[in-house]
Amino acid sequence: MVRDNRHTSAYLFGAFCPDRAVGAAMITPCADTWGMNLHLEEISAQVAPGAHALLVCDGAGWHQRGKKLSVPDNITLLSLPPYSPQLNPMENVWDYLRHNKLCAQVWDTDDEIVEACANAWRFLANDPDRIRSIGYRTMGLCQSLGGLVLYMQRAVEHLRERKVAAPDEVLAHLSPMSWAYVGLTGDYLWADAASARGLGR
Repeated sequence: MVRDNRHTSAYLFGAFCPDRAVGAAMITPCADTWGMNLHLEEISAQVAPGAHALLVCDGAGWHQRGKKLSVPDNITLLSLPPYSPQLNPMENVWDYLRHNKLCAQVWDTDDEIVEACANAWRFLANDPDRIRSIGYRTMGLCQSLGGLVLYMQRAVEHLRERKVAAPDEVLAHLSPMSWAYVGLTGDYLWADAASARGLGR
């Protein structure tokens, strides 16, 4: 079989904090643990002094904890359940960039590909209102909201069991979808109502 191998790729690692409307990105020649470690270093440098970032990750191989992944002290990874991209707010960003900045184009060189990725990221990163809009947008999450809330509650409990700081003052601002942690019935889904302190509708 003859294959056309005349293609090359660049991988755009990215993360946003919709609340602060800032982001961190890395363009690498491959999607692997090496690239993820570079990206984690960049995210760590962008985290506000004294703050701690909760980074939502899917099941990609380079997101897996292990001996090779170096997670900085000011970042905690929150792994999503398998096959649940709708729970990852960053999927909105990739969808937006694919449909508005990185579609229907052909580039002739590696440098052009990297420049296109960099321009797409800068377009988004330089527009705080767009970051907030896309970062808080839901992808049909009404059905998944309850599951995410319970999953995040378990993740917080797991962190606390491991003696990792997860203060209620910080959790009160944790809302990747800009919604309070309430079910579709309007009831709080946290086991303890005090855990939902500061989470208005």
